[in-house]
Amino acid sequence: MLFNIVSFRFKAEIKPPSPISRRGFTLVEMLVVIAVIGVLIALLLPAIQAARESARRTACKSNLRQVGQALQMHHEARGTFPAGWTTTDPGDPEGAPGWSWAVRIFPYLEGSHISDQLDLKRPLTDPAFAATLQMFMAPLACPSDGAPPQFMLTAEDDSPLFMVGRTNFVGVFGTLEVEDDPANGDGAFFQNSKLSLRDFGAPSTTFLVGERSSRTGNSTWIGVVPGAGEAMARIVGVVDHPPNHEHAHIDDFSSDHPQGAHFVFGDTSVRMIGNDIDADIYKALATRDARDEVPGTMFKD
Repeated sequence: MLFNIVSFRFKAEIKPPSPISRRGFTLVEMLVVIAVIGVLIALLLPAIQAARESARRTACKSNLRQVGQALQMHHEARGTFPAGWTTTDPGDPEGAPGWSWAVRIFPYLEGSHISDQLDLKRPLTDPAFAATLQMFMAPLACPSDGAPPQFMLTAEDDSPLFMVGRTNFVGVFGTLEVEDDPANGDGAFFQNSKLSLRDFGAPSTTFLVGERSSRTGNSTWIGVVPGAGEAMARIVGVVDHPPNHEHAHIDDFSSDHPQGAHFVFGDTSVRMIGNDIDADIYKALATRDARDEVPGTMFKD
């Protein structure tokens, strides 16, 4: 009986557990969390952007290497590199047919579907080619350049002519101004040029084709269009200024890569030439003159 009384008293003294108290984040805690997340994003975003640019840069380099290999295949098949652009009248640099060096390598560059639609003996301004001239060739473009695949080609007075396909790769005319003597460039491509590897003193240290950003000026693969503004500079370039120079002209080389611009050499190797390259070395690389030794510090890859 005594045990029952004690047990009853003990049970009576037991209180039900109080509910667990719960509270949400305070405003200060929430602001701290947001700040931490912001810091993490700020730290990670440059790394992500750098990784993406690295991938685009690698793709750009691969595309330009394909161009170099296509030029070599053209050389093996024809005995020469293609002309910078062709005209039936040597005295008229903007004469017909006007097709560029790039069109000639389409059969070796997965571009047969385009070259099959063109007749290179007819003027490129033939209305029958209007739709084809707007086509975009991915191997002739740099993924870092976010410009549209086509652009409106304009006349010298800025009036619109017609839409054409964009490219980021232009032939190297050399160190001279294109307009001064279009048929006598000291580089790899000029009006009616017909050069073989024997014409190059050191192909492995000579530019063939280089990169140009659409920010500097729109370039096209089709050729020299009569009456177009900067008609010849749309397909070839010169080394007036180092890559990505703040005072660059449309005929200069440039890129959307921060350190320099890619070039393919006569041996199909592709290297990035730095923005800070020595002017004399840069000019020597753009000519057919022999140069056996090149400082490795000028390369940015």
